[in-house]
Amino acid sequence: MGATHDWSGDVDEQHLAQIRGEAGAFAAGGPLQPVMATRDLRFFGRDDAPLLPDGRPRSGISVVAALSTWLVHTNRRREGGWSRRFEHGIPSGPLDPLPASPASGTVVHFLPDLALVAGSMSADEVRAAARTYAGVVPVEVVAEGVA
Repeated sequence: MGATHDWSGDVDEQHLAQIRGEAGAFAAGGPLQPVMATRDLRFFGRDDAPLLPDGRPRSGISVVAALSTWLVHTNRRREGGWSRRFEHGIPSGPLDPLPASPASGTVVHFLPDLALVAGSMSADEVRAAARTYAGVVPVEVVAEGVA
């Protein structure tokens, strides 16, 4: 499959509402996947989606956004990058351009929506859970105060 997302629109509000409406199916153990506002055509809702280390099927990069109060997704590339803030999965502003960087990669900062993600975990518990993803995607957990 060549396309990873349906790029015909910026936001798939029906998809985000589906995730928020079925939060328990996607948030068991907390959202630990990357983000965007459209369904990942390679994985979301597919019976043949690869399994994540916790045994759940990979759903794609929109799940964390839909299950978070806010999220900031930053991409750095050698030719220049961008950053964008999402609120409840919906972009809350334009792409902010970033200067070229010798290192490339993606960084996601987010605050889970406690109304959708049951319970809470300490930073150490999140780090322990994230270790299982080390072979899939590098994860760094930074505990920050919530204002």
